[in-house]
Amino acid sequence: MRRSHLFLVCLGTVGCGGYGSPASFPVTTAEYGKLVPRLPPCAQAVQLVLEDLRADRSVIGQRFMENTPGTRYPIQMQGDALVYVGNALTLRLQQAGAPAPAGSQATLSVQLLQLTIDESIYYNSEYSAQTTLQLALKSSSSPQPCWQGQVYATASNYGRSASTVNYQETLDRLMDAAIAQLVKTSGFSDALCGKCMGLTVTVSH
Repeated sequence: MRRSHLFLVCLGTVGCGGYGSPASFPVTTAEYGKLVPRLPPCAQAVQLVLEDLRADRSVIGQRFMENTPGTRYPIQMQGDALVYVGNALTLRLQQAGAPAPAGSQATLSVQLLQLTIDESIYYNSEYSAQTTLQLALKSSSSPQPCWQGQVYATASNYGRSASTVNYQETLDRLMDAAIAQLVKTSGFSDALCGKCMGLTVTVSH
C-alpha cells in the first residue's frame, strides 16, 4: 500500500488557525501508539479492502470557543483519509499478532462511515475524535461473509490549540481504540483462526 507523507505546512497556531479561524493539518502514516489486545496465535493474515462512505470528505471536524460553541470553524485533514485508515489498521493488526501481508486469500472489507475530530478551545484545547467502521470478513471459497460487525471508537486529547501534533496524535489514539474494539469484538478472532484462512491493503474510492 502506498504511504502518504508528512508535509510541514505550519507550526502551532500560526498558519494552522488561530483561536477563531479554520484549521488544517497534514495526514501522517498513522504511527502505532497504545498497546492493543493480542489476537490468538492461530490468527491468519487478511487482505484489507477499504471504501469511504462518508457524506462529506472535505471537512473532518469543527473547532469552537468553549464560551461560544454556536460559532464553529472547519478542520480539514490534508491527504487521503482512507489511506490513513488503511495504514493504521494494517499496522495495528500486525501489532495485535496477525501475520504481515503475504498474498492472503481472505479479505476484510472496511467501510469508513465516520471519521471526525472536534476541538473545544479555551486557553488550550480539548480534542475529541470518533470513528465508525463497518466490517465484513470473507474467505476465497465463499461470497458470503463468515464474520461481519461494526466498530465504534472514541479518543480524546488535550493541549495547545490548533496544534498539528495534537490533531495527529488524537487520530492515532482513535485508531488504537478502533483496533482494540475490533480485536475484542465477538467472533472476529475465531473467524481469523478458522472460517477465513488465508495484509496487503487496496483502496477504493
